[in-house]
This record gives sequence, C-alpha cells and structure tokens, in this order.
Amino acid sequence: MPEHIASRLGPALSSMSRLQSVLLWIETGLPIEVVQALSQVQTLESVLLGVIHDEAQPPSSNQSLTYFSAKNLRYVAQRKALSWLLPLTMSSNVEALSILFSPSDANFDGLGSPVDYPNLTTLKVSFILQWSELTPLLAFRGLKELSITPAFDWEEHWSTSETRLLVESFPLLEVLVLGDGPNSFDVLLTLPDLDCFARHCPRLWYLGASIDARAIHTFTGTVTPHPAIREVDLQESEAAEHEAEFEVAGLIKRLWPNLQKGSRMYHDTLPGEEPWGQESIKAFWDNVWSLMDFAEPDGRFDYTCTKMYEISLVDF
Repeated sequence: MPEHIASRLGPALSSMSRLQSVLLWIETGLPIEVVQALSQVQTLESVLLGVIHDEAQPPSSNQSLTYFSAKNLRYVAQRKALSWLLPLTMSSNVEALSILFSPSDANFDGLGSPVDYPNLTTLKVSFILQWSELTPLLAFRGLKELSITPAFDWEEHWSTSETRLLVESFPLLEVLVLGDGPNSFDVLLTLPDLDCFARHCPRLWYLGASIDARAIHTFTGTVTPHPAIREVDLQESEAAEHEAEFEVAGLIKRLWPNLQKGSRMYHDTLPGEEPWGQESIKAFWDNVWSLMDFAEPDGRFDYTCTKMYEISLVDF
C-alpha cells in the first residue's frame, strides 16, 4: 500500500465510530498506521486480512496490536506472512477464526496456544496439504465448530486412527466439516469408523464428510448410535453396488437414529445442470435416502415395505 494512501486511510478508519467490518488486501506490506487505527475501532466485529505475496513485509514497529472488539477474524495468506500476521493482529476476544492458506505449505507458526484465545469456538482452515499440519490444532479442545478443507493435491486418506485422534481432541464439537464438496479432494471416511463420534463428540449435530460406502455390504460389526446428529452432508461419497443400498441405509439408520436431513450425492444442482458425479452414484444415494423412510430403528426393513420399494424402482 503506498505511503500516501496509508497516511490518509489510518485517520479515516479511526474516525469511523460505527465501522463493523473491514476487508484489507496487502500486496507489499502492512502499514502500521492502518493496523493501529483498526485496533482503536471499538465497534469492529469482523476483519479479513489478505496477503497477496509471501514476501510482504511486516510493519517496522514491533508493537503488538489487537482488534479489541473483533470476534471474527479471517486470514488469506501464505506461510511466511502468517507467521508475523497472526501474532500481530490476534485478539483474545476472537470467537471465530478462519485461515485460508495460499497454495504452499500450511503452517501455524505464530498461532499461539489455547490460552491466547479463551473465547475461540469456531476454526476453519483451508488448503491443508497433509495430516501432520493439523497437529498444532489438536490442543484447541474447546472448539464447537471445526472445518478442514484439503488442498487440491492432498495425497492422504483419512485413516481410522487419525479420525479417532481428531474426535478425541474436540469433545465439545457441534459442527464438523471435512472437505468442501465437489470442489475439493476427498477426506474419505468409512461408515463403520464413524461410530467413534458418538463416544467422543456427544454434542455433534452436523457432520459434513465424504464416506466410502463401497464395502458396507460386507460389514458385520456393531456401531454406536449417535442420537445428537440431525444433519449430514455426504459430499463426494463413494457408492457401493446397487444391491448394497439396503445395507447402507440400514447402517446409517443405526448410526444416526434421529437424522432429520441428509444431503443427496454432492450438493443440489440447479435445473439443467449436470451433477458432478456419475449418474449411477447419484442414483445410489438418492435411493439410500428414500430407503431411510422404510428402515426400522435397528436398521432392519419390514418385508412388505421392502417389496413395495423394489416395485417402485421398476421402470414402467
């Protein structure tokens, strides 16, 4: 930002007694006058700071500045810039934090510890390349909402051990989103693995994740019901063979007995739009959700209802 603009912008921001939201994109450096001005705006609730270049320099002043009233902070930056941007601008008042990494190695240097964010309940991180990058976040056990979106070149599958470590780390979770629908690479979970959510995240009511349902028909184990889950979004879920629809619907019924809303394959498309997935996969999940109306609480199906459903699938 040119110096002559920064010198005018700072006083202008300070005079805005009702300012609630700011979006600031930084190309070459963060003017100290602007940050000081923002830290004095007591009505500020939401701030988005974007650093265009990784070589952008921090302010020359070493003064620690905070957005005293801001409760929602969003950052779009590369690793190097975030290492100085986070500790410079973070506030103990923040309740919701969103970090979108530019395509480079994700790194949470400068994030601090949960002690620095006593009110933080919502965390969203995007463009994560590998599981190890998430390790520093596991200390934030007070989170109620967590969203993790992998980068496009994510090369790892979400193992059972990693899933269990994740849910054990956040016992207060109410909303969990892994991935971001058809525009991101899969964080692939299996339905039987999801029973650990009932044991460790009893308050969870919304789950967004990609499920691998291809081997459900061979599953013979038991699952722990999660009565709190009311909504699920299965995003880019893999489908099993057609004859496994009953097994998948039955297992979902046992896992989430109070499910009120489940999305169909991917997100709803507009009239005339083509779905992201194959038609056969979309049809599979459409049928699974329809079968949920016939499933008993134990996941079994009444024979009469089953025959009626099979007849309804016949193409006259």
